[in-house]
Amino acid sequence: MRVINVLMLQRQTCTSLSLRYRFLVNCGALILFMVFVHQIGEKVETWSRNQSRHFHEVFEPHSHIQNCTSFHSRECTPMPIDLVYTWVNGTDATLLSNLAVAKEKLAEEYRALREKPKCPLSQCISAPMLVLDPALPAGITVHELPLLWPSLSNAKALLQLNKPLQPSNAVSVIIFHSQADADKISTGTLNEDKKFFISNCYLTTEKEAPGVIPMKTLAFMSGFPGSFKVSEELRAKLPTAIMDKITAFELYPEANIALLYLKSPQDFTNLLQEAKNNLTVDGKELAISPVYLFWNMSAIMKFSQMPSVPIKEGPRDILTTNRFEDNGALCHSLRSVEKYAPWVRHIFIVTNGQIPFWLNMENPRISVVTHQEIFLNHDHLPTFSSPAIESNLHRIPGISQKFIYLNDDVMFGKDVWVDDFYTPSNGQKVYLTWPFSHCSKGCPGTLIENGKCNQECNNIACDWDGGDCKARKHRSVRSAGNGEGITTIGGELPQDSTAQAASQKQTPEQTFFILNEDKRRSEVEVSSAAASLVRGKVQEFVPSVEGFLFWEKTKYLQEEDERLQRVLMYETNGAAIGRKLQNSFTESLRYVDRLYNRKFGIMSRKAISHTPHMIDKFVMQELQDMFPKEFEKTSSHHLRHSDDMQFAFSYFYFLMSVKQQANISEVFDTADKDQSGVLSDSEIEALAMRIHKKPLKPTDLKSLDNELITCSKTLPNKVTQNHRVKHSQEVYIDQNMPQITKDLLLNCKTVTGRIRQAFTDKKKYKYQIMGEQEIHFRLITNNMVSALRHFKEVRAQPKKFICMNDDIDHSKSNAKEVKIKLAEFYEAMFPQPSQFELPKDKTNRFLHMDELQKWQAYQDKLRFYRYCAIGLLIIFMLKFISKR
Repeated sequence: MRVINVLMLQRQTCTSLSLRYRFLVNCGALILFMVFVHQIGEKVETWSRNQSRHFHEVFEPHSHIQNCTSFHSRECTPMPIDLVYTWVNGTDATLLSNLAVAKEKLAEEYRALREKPKCPLSQCISAPMLVLDPALPAGITVHELPLLWPSLSNAKALLQLNKPLQPSNAVSVIIFHSQADADKISTGTLNEDKKFFISNCYLTTEKEAPGVIPMKTLAFMSGFPGSFKVSEELRAKLPTAIMDKITAFELYPEANIALLYLKSPQDFTNLLQEAKNNLTVDGKELAISPVYLFWNMSAIMKFSQMPSVPIKEGPRDILTTNRFEDNGALCHSLRSVEKYAPWVRHIFIVTNGQIPFWLNMENPRISVVTHQEIFLNHDHLPTFSSPAIESNLHRIPGISQKFIYLNDDVMFGKDVWVDDFYTPSNGQKVYLTWPFSHCSKGCPGTLIENGKCNQECNNIACDWDGGDCKARKHRSVRSAGNGEGITTIGGELPQDSTAQAASQKQTPEQTFFILNEDKRRSEVEVSSAAASLVRGKVQEFVPSVEGFLFWEKTKYLQEEDERLQRVLMYETNGAAIGRKLQNSFTESLRYVDRLYNRKFGIMSRKAISHTPHMIDKFVMQELQDMFPKEFEKTSSHHLRHSDDMQFAFSYFYFLMSVKQQANISEVFDTADKDQSGVLSDSEIEALAMRIHKKPLKPTDLKSLDNELITCSKTLPNKVTQNHRVKHSQEVYIDQNMPQITKDLLLNCKTVTGRIRQAFTDKKKYKYQIMGEQEIHFRLITNNMVSALRHFKEVRAQPKKFICMNDDIDHSKSNAKEVKIKLAEFYEAMFPQPSQFELPKDKTNRFLHMDELQKWQAYQDKLRFYRYCAIGLLIIFMLKFISKR
């Protein structure tokens, strides 16, 4: 009996424990399920926050000012406005390593520049040609050249022409099949022959440069994708219209152009006409340009206004890490935004991936954007060039149409409103500063393209005086003979030429001709007697002048070599590189100024003030669509470059210069007030007022009526009578007036031409020129007295826009003291921390986006494994319960 009782007790105990464990298991499963739901909710919340941060413009516009009741409130704006900073900290390890690589690459470029001069002209390339000075005797043909110099067996053609600046002196131009052949000869044994001075040839599109000769059967082709690096790859893609007109072509991938060898001068004219019909390669529209030949690089350098050799005691190297010193300006600039511009919707900080240690990354109104997110071509990274970064700012995901761009050392000193940058009535406000310096000494902009030749303006910097100094010279050419392979160029010989040359006088219609490659003889066989005869010709020609010529050429070469070295040489130490980059800002302004002179007309321009800039991303995209190559080149520069499209200068002068294109359909719709589709007498008068300057004269209106009547009589009936049934009929005072429909107006070329002419002088965008009354721009140097004076002036009379530009040489002993005073100034101006800062006792765990993203990826991976474990545990528990 006792045994039975024990067994019953054990059974009851097990049953009780089983029920208890089942309850515990169920409780545990419920807890795990709640944890799982919590984790899922947390993930969804994080994702939603990130989505709203990147796409707030679409989903949550003005989320921080939802309680706005009036646009007169400081927190309200009639349109969403975002704000963008660019920021960098020189203590970043990645920046330091990339900076060292960039400096070494720049040093290599300068070393290469010393060895081989860089052509300053536009679309300038080394030509597969060599010049022999003086010219070979007239009887020598291209097939006889190997008898003089065996290395010239690869010569393709021989060209005899006169020097453009010295028409009484002739030279011989030897043309090769490729650039490699020409380079091989120019550095080979041919240079040992002291009888001739050998020069490399160059081709350019700069027709106003001194000493250039038009090549009527050569052309440049550009606009094709830059991915082509081999000629044969591009050849397979060329349109038939081009292939039918060329004998050969050579690709120059470094310049992204191809040199076309045309069959005849007429082919160039035809090719230009074909280009208007949208010749394309892989969807890219091709451009055809004329080509000009020159070989006197020293003359080009002389006229190009290149800077002289920098002195050794120049400014410091601006590529040292001290130049990326963080003075705490960004933190205080954000304080100024919160205090004086609370209407800003969102703030983007563009960096190379760095994160300020004090930045509150959880604030929904601020985001860090990396260069990888905005650069279309990641091959352009890493970059240290502010113009390259600025040219991509409008590609920030989710940014407002109009945004304000600030450097990190720019801040607000008083209440700032949207109408300090833009108003619907006056358009964009443009803050200008000092007048832009002359393109060269003694050449103000008013002298360029004034119909008179001004030698001070006759250089590349001044666009060759707008063409005023282009000499109208007849370039004379003597043929080298009548044999196959002879090349000539049109022109007349001078009157004092020799009888032999006069007998070979060419007419202007004779043109430069290059032999087709498949017609070139594979081998030239000339007898020994003929070879002796050829050598005799040269020997008879040279000895009379050889001694004097050699002495003159040697002296000339020495002088020119020294001068070119002075012009081109930049020492490869840090100071020289720094000076080059400092000058690049001014040079880039000149570059854009020359570009805009050609595109929009010559004008005197001023520099843009160093203030916050309001940018319209649609206008910025329109600008880059107009100058795609220039902005692509700017984006590719790893360091500041003289050919940069300087951001503010190019943007604002484009906005002030671009003209409105007439849309005839929109003009008709505007004049058609009642939207009937037919213009009445009063509506025709309104159209006339848009065409003619006010006040409108009766003769102007009568002239427009007559043109419309004439068009109605000359155009087909299907145009003049179109929509006549669909639209109401107008009754006109002049009974001869037809029903003026949109189709009639669109097809009346005389009227549409006048409408377009009326729009040519109309600016597309409104703008208002502003002064510097509300701008404090101060350059802070190592001069402590000057720095303290600047701090006192700004604090005593604050203005809307303040910039304390750091020009401190941080390698000097007093730099630390100046930096301390600068920090004290910032703290005195903006002592109150902003919502964008972390508490003083906290810092960001990660200081680079790569580290943060790796940590986030690691956390996501752990979270995934956790979810998997929880899911398996729940499944196991459910199966266990179901069995019970």
